[in-house]
Amino acid sequence: MNAVLDLLGATVISAFVTLMLMNVNNNLSVTASEQYMNTNTQQNMVALSDMLHFDLKNTGYRVTDSIKIVRAESERITVRGDFDNNGVVDSVKYYLGQTSELSNTPNPNDKPLYRVLNAATPVASNWGVTSMKFSYYDSLGNETTYRSKIRSFKIKLQIMSAFQYDGKYTYSSWEKLYKPRNLR
Repeated sequence: MNAVLDLLGATVISAFVTLMLMNVNNNLSVTASEQYMNTNTQQNMVALSDMLHFDLKNTGYRVTDSIKIVRAESERITVRGDFDNNGVVDSVKYYLGQTSELSNTPNPNDKPLYRVLNAATPVASNWGVTSMKFSYYDSLGNETTYRSKIRSFKIKLQIMSAFQYDGKYTYSSWEKLYKPRNLR
């Protein structure tokens, strides 16, 4: 009789240990998937912010006339400068499209980001951008809408993962104040 009780006790204990190991394995799998989504979203933000930084920090570079910022709106910007350092002044425009333009992604909130160099045909890129806002400031740091008075500008950007995991999207936010030397 004791042998049967020992055998039943060992079976119950081994079943609990097996269930605990399965639970740990499941938790590790969930954590790894969430970490992958977070890392992918962060990598997209870093690549996107590097691209934006390169263009926006060079606003007004080698522009000899007074039109260094062509368009300054809350959701789009067009700036001029010699971005490729070839002696020719270029213009670059950034703006977001509509969510309906990215119907091939499962995220209903992401929008295509357009970067248009000079008069090239706009090409949409999917970075997972859900929001992009610009604010413009004069020499005293006050917000302004007059392009000729803009001495600095701030960009606020938010991106989300294309897919959700466990009912949630991962997101990343980035904010940067630019004070290009060539706007002073």
